[in-house]
Amino acid sequence: MKIRGWMMAGGAGLLLLAGCQSMSPIQQRQRIVRPEFGEDVIAVNASSKAEAEPVKAGGPTLSGAKAPVVSGTWEFTTPTTVTRMKKSTEKIDQYSLYNGRPAPTDTPFVVITTSAEAKSLVEAGPADYTVKETKTYLLNGLPTREINGYTKGKQPFCELIVLRADGDQLHAMAVAKNDDERKLALGILGSITWKPNQ
Repeated sequence: MKIRGWMMAGGAGLLLLAGCQSMSPIQQRQRIVRPEFGEDVIAVNASSKAEAEPVKAGGPTLSGAKAPVVSGTWEFTTPTTVTRMKKSTEKIDQYSLYNGRPAPTDTPFVVITTSAEAKSLVEAGPADYTVKETKTYLLNGLPTREINGYTKGKQPFCELIVLRADGDQLHAMAVAKNDDERKLALGILGSITWKPNQ
């Protein structure tokens, strides 16, 4: 009985070994076939040589064709407790955001402006701001420069300049009076996106 068990186990082992020895076509040696080159020289006519055209910056374009301008809208989200006031001219669209219902003397805690060229308020008036940090990153897929620090009145601020290669740019300035307003402003700034029109 023991001998029969050993024979069965040995047979199973041989089957396993036999299965390991078979090779797939990928593992088998392949015959190398090399082309035979002739010794005759092929004559090239000088007039048949193609002239290489210089590549223009921005890639190939059709003659006389202009790149399409992609139009779209800037979007951001605000909670229902925030009041939006919009001002539009030929050159800018500007949203002033107030925390709650504004009094006539209140200043907005966030101002978001879109124009052809966004300019930094911090760089334009360095005496009014103390810069603590400047960083560049992608905000929802768009190149963004952020400047953080404190105003002359010791209030924290965050300035964003969001760029687009072929269109208007966005400038956002948030100045918070307290920690809750700062968190609210950062949430609004973080929600800024640009969506192309369909």
